[in-house]
This record gives sequence, structure tokens and C-alpha cells, in this order.
Amino acid sequence: MTIEISAENLAKIDAAVASGAFASREEAVSAAIARGLPATTPGYRTQPIRSMEEAVAWVADLKKWVATLPPGPANFDDSRDSIYSGTMDDTR
Repeated sequence: MTIEISAENLAKIDAAVASGAFASREEAVSAAIARGLPATTPGYRTQPIRSMEEAVAWVADLKKWVATLPPGPANFDDSRDSIYSGTMDDTR
């Protein structure tokens, strides 16, 4: 099978391989396909966290990624009624 990967995603895959998360590009892509997630998804791991140091590093990486996200709307309503209303713009 042949798949096309954008230069941007290939760079992310290469970074994941360079970090030691995967042994090769093929392993990273296979793992992503098997899990249905891009291998570059923050928090994606192929092995369980086995030490407090790994856990602390994982949390730090996750916080760095979250800090890069744009802020949500100031009037975000996560109440039960809003969640199950069936619309994204329900302002009840």
C-alpha cells in the first residue's frame, strides 16, 4: 500500500522517531493507523508510563501543547443541558 504524507506531517513523524517514541517512520505510521490517531498527537505513547519522572515529563509536554491552543469562547456552556441539547450554539 502507498500513502501520501504531507511534508508537515512527515516532519512531525520524523520528530517522533528522533525523540525515541518510535524506531522508524514505518512503525510510527503503522501505530497511528492501528490506533486511528496521528502518531504526533500530544500524549500519544507506545509504552505505558513506568516512573514518576516519565509522568512528570508527560504532564509538562501536555501543558506545553495546551498552551499553544487558542482560547475557547468566554461564554462556553458545558452544562448537562447544553451538552445534550443537540446543537453547538444553544445559549440556554
